[in-house]
Order: sequence, then C-alpha cells, then structure tokens
Amino acid sequence: MRKVTFGFGLALGLMPALTAHATPIPRYEDLVTRRSLRASAKLPKALSTPLYQSTEVKKIDTQLDLVPSSGVATGHVDVELHAVGSVGQVALLLDSGLAATGASAPGKTVDVANQVAQGYAFVNLTLTPAMAPGETVTIAVDYSGTLSCQSQGCYAGAPLSFISENAAIPGVFDQDNVGGYNAWGASRSLTLSVPEGIDAVASGELASSSTAGGKTTRVWKIPAFHSYGGNVVMLGVLADQPVTGVSIPTRVVSTQVGPSHVSEMVGFMQKILPFVDAQAGQKLPYAELKVFKLPLGWLDIFRGTAGYGLTLLSEDYAAGSVAYFEETLAHENAHQWWGVLVSPTDIPVTRWLVEGMATLSQIDYAAQVQHADVPRDEYLARRYREHWMLVKHLGDPSLPLVVDQTNQIPEDSIANTLWAYIRSSAFLEYLRVVAGDDVFAKLLRTWAQTCNQKLCDTGDFENLLEAESGQDFGPVFAQWVYSGTAAEPSLAFSQSGGTLSVTASGIDGLSVPLELFVEGEGGKLEKRKVVFEGSAPVTLAIPTPVRRVRPNPRQDGLIWSRSATPGDRDFDGEVDGFDVIQCAYRLGREAAPSQTGGEGIWSSDLDFDPRCDEDQNGSISDADLSAVSAAFGNVKGGQ
Repeated sequence: MRKVTFGFGLALGLMPALTAHATPIPRYEDLVTRRSLRASAKLPKALSTPLYQSTEVKKIDTQLDLVPSSGVATGHVDVELHAVGSVGQVALLLDSGLAATGASAPGKTVDVANQVAQGYAFVNLTLTPAMAPGETVTIAVDYSGTLSCQSQGCYAGAPLSFISENAAIPGVFDQDNVGGYNAWGASRSLTLSVPEGIDAVASGELASSSTAGGKTTRVWKIPAFHSYGGNVVMLGVLADQPVTGVSIPTRVVSTQVGPSHVSEMVGFMQKILPFVDAQAGQKLPYAELKVFKLPLGWLDIFRGTAGYGLTLLSEDYAAGSVAYFEETLAHENAHQWWGVLVSPTDIPVTRWLVEGMATLSQIDYAAQVQHADVPRDEYLARRYREHWMLVKHLGDPSLPLVVDQTNQIPEDSIANTLWAYIRSSAFLEYLRVVAGDDVFAKLLRTWAQTCNQKLCDTGDFENLLEAESGQDFGPVFAQWVYSGTAAEPSLAFSQSGGTLSVTASGIDGLSVPLELFVEGEGGKLEKRKVVFEGSAPVTLAIPTPVRRVRPNPRQDGLIWSRSATPGDRDFDGEVDGFDVIQCAYRLGREAAPSQTGGEGIWSSDLDFDPRCDEDQNGSISDADLSAVSAAFGNVKGGQ
C-alpha cells in the first residue's frame, strides 16, 4: 500500500489525508523544465482544472445515525462521480467495524466487496457497465456496524468522542493520487442523528438542528472546493464561551468536565483572530468559527487539527508553558488559511506552503504579540537559529521541499517534522528577508486573496512572489524547493576607497541572494541586498569605513554562514577578545532539543551559537573555546 501523509504533518501508511494535525510536540527537477511548466499556467487556474486522471468527486452527502457510547452506526452516503476517463471501480473507506450492506446507481449494477486492512474497511464498488468518459453518476451506499476505532478516524470515550472522514463518515479512496482531504473539490453535507443530550461540533456550517423521538439531528454543509483541511465531529456533553470583539462570531468549546484553559483560550483568540485577519488581509469567510479545546491526555489520540470553520488543539500543548500553547493555537488557526481555504494542489509531494506557512505564522505571532517588547529582528533571528540547529544535527538538508514522489516524504515523525515544518518555515523566512518584509506581507495577502478556495500550487506562489518583488526567484526555488541544497558560505570583505568588496566562498555553482548587515566604524548599520553567484565577489558603494559585514541573522535558519577568517565569530575579519568572550559565554550550551528551560518549537537553547561550535558536534566545549583562543590575533586572510 502506498505511503501518503495523513493530514497536517502526521504520516501514516493509509489513504487520503483526513485531518490536519498540530505542530508536533518533541519526542530533482531541472530548472528549465520546471519553469517552462509553471510559465504556461494561468493564475489562478480555473476551478475546473482536472487534477485527476479518471474520477472527479462532485458531492458527498452522508446521513448517519450514531450512538457514541456504543459506537453503533447506521448510515447512507450518496457520492456523485464524474468520469474523466473510463471508470469501472471506485472505493470508499470506513472504520473497520463498519461494512457496506448494499449499493445502487441509476442505469448501473453495483457490486460491493468489503475488505479490512490497517484498521479501515475498503469498500470496493464495481460498476457495470463502467462509466464512460464525461458521464456523471450518483452511487448510493448503505452501511452499518459498530465502530472499532482501530485507526485514528474515531475515538469512543467519556466525556468526549470524535469521528472523522474515512471512519463513520465515508471517504472516497484517492485512486488518482491527488492528495488532501477534499482533493476533488466536492461539496459535502453531513446529517448526524445522536441520542438527545449529546452535543456535537463539526467542520462546516451548521444548517439546521432539531430534536424528535429522543434524537437530535444536525446538518452541516461544506461548500465545494479543493481543501487539505479535515472533516471532524466532536461529540459529548459540551460547554462553550463566546469570543467577543473579533471579526466573525467565534466560540471556544470544551467538555463540561475539566474545562481548564478555556477562559485563557478566549483571551488568546481575541488576539489571534486579528493577527490571522491582518496576515491574510481579510477575515475568515465563515458564519462561525469554532475553537475546540481537546482534553489533557489526548496527545496520542487526536492532538489538533483545522477543518472548515473548526480549529482543535489538545491541552497537552500547555504542558510546557501556556505561552507555547497560545502560539500553537495561533499555528492551528493560521491553518484556516494555509491548508483549509488555500490548499496547494501539489500537496501530495510537499508541505511547505501548509505546515511551513503555519509555522511561520506561529513564530510571527509570538514575535508580534507575545514578545512585542523584544526587537522583531532579534526575536526572529533567535527563533530561526533553532531551525538551523535542528536541521543541521537531526535533519536532511538534501531533501527538496517539493519531492518527486510521495514515497520520498519522510516516514519518521522527527524527520517529517524537520522537512515539513522546520526547513519549510526557515525557507519562507529566508524569502521574506530577501524579498523584503513589506513585499512579503503583501505577497501573503495576495496569495490568500487569489487562491482562496481556488486551485493553486508552488508554481503560482513563485509567480506571485516574483510579481510582487520584481525579482527572479527561479534559481532560489531550483536550489531549495525542487532540489536539496545546504549552503554554508564563508564571508570575507575588503574596502578600497568608497568600494566594498564582499566574497562568499564555499558556494560554487549556487546563486545565493542575501541581505547583508554592513556596519560602519561608528556603529551605523546599513542593510544591503546582494546576490552571490558562486565565489564571484559583489561590490557595494560604501563611502565610510566598514567595520564588519555579516548576513542578516534571520537567514540563519537556512543559510549557514561563517566568516572566512578562522576563529572570527562576529564577522569583522579578525579574531579578538570579543570573539573569545562570545564563545566563552556560550560554553556548555548544546544544540539538542527538549532542554530544560529551552525555548522555541522543540525547547532548544536559542542562545547556542553554531559559529562557536568549531567541530560542529552540537556542543560548545572547552575544545571549541580553545580553537577560538588559538586563533586570537588572526586578521583577514588568516594573517
């Protein structure tokens, strides 16, 4: 069975993505070919652009009668299919405790075969005669049984249960390998009947609710558009608190038992929603946003997700600190745009515009809201230093952000996180520095506006970036998006008259845009954007004497730069007492994650300086300090 990613960041050997999971808690293509492909694309692509080879799913309408306490379920689903090619068979996915009991379609004989694998029931539907290209057929399927919840598609328990797509709610097998929760852009409806007294919150807009005969029936609807966000229903005895003063009706929902952190979440959402609105340049297009606090202990059950108008997050994320819980809640709500409403169609082979984007938003929120007293550049540089450490010591920088095949996506959870979240967001931050903060902020707003519920992909993002910035990012994307590159330039500079010459060695064959910090003798700082083409020097007109030249530290998450003068840690081209003191202060620090008192996504020591780690083993030891001390007195060129 093929390997795909199951939601926002959690890899499983299953079928289409179901849910959008939160940031984990620790425990080649030719450039010319790629650019010629994307150059022919319209922006945005028409919604009817076929991503599939055989089957387009137009509608999935489910009626489900469920007893959450026992898992007994009786359901019916109508699936409207449009044949692109000849279609003789499709498959539905259900929980392994359920089975289809019958199926029909106008003008067709539908044979049903149930097969259980990996906690799921694969319901194979064979149509006779086969659907001809261009034909549209609605298949009606009845199913029933008792949920086994052997997969992550459901959980039965008190005081809370949940069901999702491909469990009690049938999903359509992604036989064209399109990827994503709603790969086809189908409209969806769920009519759910549960015993009276059981509350329910679900993805989608609540269309109606009624009670009769001891049962409460609710109907939710999700419009037709391609989306990577999941369809989730939470069931139990629930309580909620409204979030006031925000752009759309919003409430925080939890169980009535142990509703800790709910009032805090209300306060968080009063800050998070304005942040999300501003970043996307528009408010979320929902009648209501539901924010669900999953109970403590749900980390291994269902840690968090984002679906249409529904954000969920486990209280386990507050274990480290309430501040981390808050920024992770910002991450999940950012997914309402980056993954739910704007869902890249190349999602089977990349996560950088979903998880990477939400991680960028998460860190931006921390910088803008939680740490507004710290200079923004300084804060972002410290946070992205962690990305450098994680990728350098735990990750694989040779893996492209857009891979060629789905089986190249890392299966290991740490490796997957480093690829999908850490390296992806570091690349986005690098693009922001190179393009400029204002340009990048406008890019995000344009991306949200242009691709809201439309078909867009990595090529469209690059097109927009180039249009907004006026720069050619083809070489940059070729190196870091479509190929794996680890750039470690060593910088040297010299000045003659009013001309500054800067050389970056160790990057032969690469084109590396950088923003340089040029510091004068009086401490005056100038920011200059340059492009290093291999080891060829770049020249800048700087009339005043220059003391040091170094890359903007915010680029350190992706570009691992050093001074060309051995032992020089502050990029002034010489080794003096400042370099020794800088490393002596960091003696004993380590690059390892999950450290007591650590910061960032994986509780790393953000004061670890990789340039003081002479042997690059992830620890600043006496040997590293001795190496710096031994170089004392070195000047430019190692003299």
